[in-house]
Amino acid sequence: MGRRSSYVAHRIVYLLEHPGQISLRAPRDKTLREFVLHKCDNRICCNPSHLFLGNYDDNNKDAKRKGRAKGAGPKGVAHKLAKLTMEQAREIRWISSLGVSNERIRKDYGISNEAVRRVVNGASYRE
Repeated sequence: MGRRSSYVAHRIVYLLEHPGQISLRAPRDKTLREFVLHKCDNRICCNPSHLFLGNYDDNNKDAKRKGRAKGAGPKGVAHKLAKLTMEQAREIRWISSLGVSNERIRKDYGISNEAVRRVVNGASYRE
């Protein structure tokens, strides 16, 4: 018995529609424009009109533009799990600037030390 290989369906479909443009395996060289991307943003879609070529960087930009990239979602008060208002975030930054400890702020506002740190550093609840 020979070694078995498996391939992703959208690469096979793209190759059938555009013979010779790509190999069946995704490239190891991330600069090559041989990654098959989806216009519809459905990774299991095999509609040839929804598929296009790009490189690794194109794939990451596409994910960010479509809101799929890590960190691309809503932040601060726009996040569905937000625990603070923008006014409270301003208060936390001001209180911290006065030298009040993150531990004290955490207890007063009922949030984690990490949440306090992110508010104070501007990583969340940015103006």
